[in-house]
Order: sequence, then C-alpha cells, then structure tokens
Amino acid sequence: MMNSYNVLLIDDDSTTNLLNEIHIKKAGIAKSITIADSALQALDIIFVEKKIPDLIFLDLNMPVMNGWQFLDEYCQRCTDTTKPIIIVLTASINPADKEMADNNSCVLDFVNKPLNKDKVKGIINKLENNIITN
Repeated sequence: MMNSYNVLLIDDDSTTNLLNEIHIKKAGIAKSITIADSALQALDIIFVEKKIPDLIFLDLNMPVMNGWQFLDEYCQRCTDTTKPIIIVLTASINPADKEMADNNSCVLDFVNKPLNKDKVKGIINKLENNIITN
C-alpha cells in the first residue's frame, strides 16, 4: 500500500511547480501539496505557519537563498526528530551537487528536472523502502 504525504514544493519557477504538482497528484502520493516560490517562504511555512511537510521537493538554484542555504537553515532550526524527507529536484548537472546531496542525511534522493511519471515511480520506491528500513 502506498503512503500519502503532505508535500512541500520549493522552486522559484511557477511553471515547474505546476508541472511537479500535476505529476505528484497523478501518482496519488499527496494528502496535500503546498507550494513555496522561494526558500525563505518555505522556511516561513514550516517554522512560522507550523505546516510541517512529510516530503519536500527542493530546487537548488534559486535567488536570495538557494537550496543548500535552505538545507543549512532548516537543519539548524529543526529540533524535532520527525524531519521531512527531502528530494533535491534540480536542473544542476554538477557532480559536486549530487555528492553533497548524497552526503546529507535529510536528502533521500537527487533527481534531475523535469519530474516525470518514471521519476515519480522511482521516488515512490525509495520512499517506501526508506519507511520500511527506518
């Protein structure tokens, strides 16, 4: 049985957010989907509005605060043991970005944009295996 998640999409591109939302809804893995068009807005959603997601799709290349800065700030402020699972969803092809994501305990997967049906299936498999092993 597939789990259902409160999802937070963090990307400064509204078209990308819309397409990601469509793919996630079609996959049937979302109880709810919240969209943040900046990392700062995402931090407000999590820490001010107290809307704690189960799953975050995080873009790396954003103005003002990038995805790595978001991760740093999030990890500093998060005191709770129920940290959301983070999927880095990026256009970056820099091997150093993938390595940093692989070495971050909050990051479950590093996925190149655009999100599609097969990538969502792969993420679902990793999510289900992560839940079984944790």
